[in-house]
Amino acid sequence: MQQEWNGFYVPALNTPMDLNEDGIPDVAFYQGTRPSPAVSGVTYVDVSPRIGNAVNSQLLKTALPVSLPG
Repeated sequence: MQQEWNGFYVPALNTPMDLNEDGIPDVAFYQGTRPSPAVSGVTYVDVSPRIGNAVNSQLLKTALPVSLPG
C-alpha cells in the first residue's frame, strides 16, 4: 500500500521536539526570529513562508509517496 507523506504534526513553534524518541530534543520549528538562547544539539528550522524576498526553500512543495507495510 502506498500513501502520500504530507509531513508531520508540530504541536507548537519554538519548542524543541524529540523526533527519534531517544529522549534528546532534535529540532525546533520557528517563524521569523530564531529562538534565543538556542538549545545545544537542536537544529532550528525557519518555517516562515518567505525568508527575505525569497520563497522559503525548506518548505515541503510536493508530497512524496511512502510505502507502508501490509
